[in-house]
Amino acid sequence: CHGDSAEELVLPLLMWGLYFILKYLKQSDLEPMRYRMVFFHGLLAGCILCVKFTLLGLYLAWTLVAMAACFWQKEWRRGAAVGLVMLAGMAAACIPWIVYFGWHRALGDWWTGYIYNNLFLYSANGAGSLPATLKAIVKMTLDTFVSNWQFSILTVVGVLWYGLLDQRESL
Repeated sequence: CHGDSAEELVLPLLMWGLYFILKYLKQSDLEPMRYRMVFFHGLLAGCILCVKFTLLGLYLAWTLVAMAACFWQKEWRRGAAVGLVMLAGMAAACIPWIVYFGWHRALGDWWTGYIYNNLFLYSANGAGSLPATLKAIVKMTLDTFVSNWQFSILTVVGVLWYGLLDQRESL
């Protein structure tokens, strides 16, 4: 309703990651991902980290899926390397900002304003407990689902199409 929110700005980065991981999961053999692709998505995740770190859930799952594909094929070192390459891509996107704030002697302000305050002082529902937070997430999701029924129908159709009806091997 306000426009230009952090969520709106990182949506293309999230959708690119979602598209790629769904395309990857449609493969029948699930070969390990190329490091170049993992690094690229690490860059995207690093950009998201610099905008709003609470939106990194997709890329956490993305990385775990990429690592699990390696572990499934008993390529333990490659699985660990995938995680490290992802972190390297994230670092590559964040280092310019760390240098910038360091140059201006504002690393402490950055840490307090962006990390500490968001982790320890800001709470959406004030409860702070895990069950209360999960309950609030489920309630907000259901409220959004009901109040946006047109998009909810398209979401259900898309999930069914992807998971049950589409038997093609690639997107």
